[in-house]
Amino acid sequence: MPVRVVSAGESAARDQAAIQGGAPSRTLMQRAGKAAARQIIGRFGDRLYPGVTVFAGPGNNGGDGW
Repeated sequence: MPVRVVSAGESAARDQAAIQGGAPSRTLMQRAGKAAARQIIGRFGDRLYPGVTVFAGPGNNGGDGW
């Protein structure tokens, strides 16, 4: 399934709209992390033992990595 990639500005605007709509930012971070983990497990599940290292870049990505 193709994934639409948005710019940093579009992503920030979507996050802000969700937060203003009542979604806690922590929930957004948890959802982002879970979605990334599902993709990683689906693609590389056979190579994940004994664990993984998550690198998060600048721009408030640490919470998503968490």
